[in-house]
Amino acid sequence: MKRIGIEALLAWAYRQELPKAGSGTVRGHAGPGAGIGGWDMVADYGELLALIDTSNAWGCVPDFGIEDYPHEDAVTVGQAVAALADASFEPAPDYDVLADLVLEDGSLLTVEERDDCHVRGLAIARINEGRMPATVVRMAMLGAAPGWTNWPVARKRVSGANGRDVWVRLVTRAGPDGEAVTVEMDGYDRQRQRPYPGAVLKTRLTPDPVQLVVDRVEYQAWVLALGALVADLDGKLTAHALDGLDCALWPWEGEAARVAPRVLLAGKAQDARTRGSCAA
Repeated sequence: MKRIGIEALLAWAYRQELPKAGSGTVRGHAGPGAGIGGWDMVADYGELLALIDTSNAWGCVPDFGIEDYPHEDAVTVGQAVAALADASFEPAPDYDVLADLVLEDGSLLTVEERDDCHVRGLAIARINEGRMPATVVRMAMLGAAPGWTNWPVARKRVSGANGRDVWVRLVTRAGPDGEAVTVEMDGYDRQRQRPYPGAVLKTRLTPDPVQLVVDRVEYQAWVLALGALVADLDGKLTAHALDGLDCALWPWEGEAARVAPRVLLAGKAQDARTRGSCAA
């Protein structure tokens, strides 16, 4: 059996083998093209100058020059990737992907800034609702990994309509159900022409680090998905033997800084408890 890493196996399956489904006389279209003949497709291309709805059941564009079926290992890989639609990823309580971020002036993010970036980033990241198979397939076809690298971020003062600095203060108020909520209010006393006691200058981070959170969350979800695939495919392949996963979970901090509790928990609806352990 040939030893191979999971990334190389995925690239082989989605670049070389699974495009054979739907190729030549081998049927395997997922869209309206399933029942059409070869000359019909040629006529459609001559009319539209484009291939429409030709992806096969594996999400690949068929290689019409090949008269063969995909390797059985590639089909097994495709089935395992499709099963990732059941995976879910949730952050641990102290989850933080911005621990290495230092602003241009040498300062660190405040607790409020860090929490805000993570709340918005986790809401945007494409990690749940059955999205993982598409991410894994896309990376396999590109032969790449989701980006996670840092970029310079600065904290800048916010200016009002008159060009002056904006002062704000945080005030606790009673919410609709009586709970205490914190709201931001104008912090400048216009009658006395000075900020209210406790008011602070309003600032913003530019560029917004929320995209960095999105990138790193999606990267870690991808790494955990690869780990799940390695476990799922163990002993199921006929011509390949998988090597262990060789992807850092916290590459921006260094593997020495990896701490097991600070990870996304990966799970499947039918096996959530055992799947959660693959994060470590």
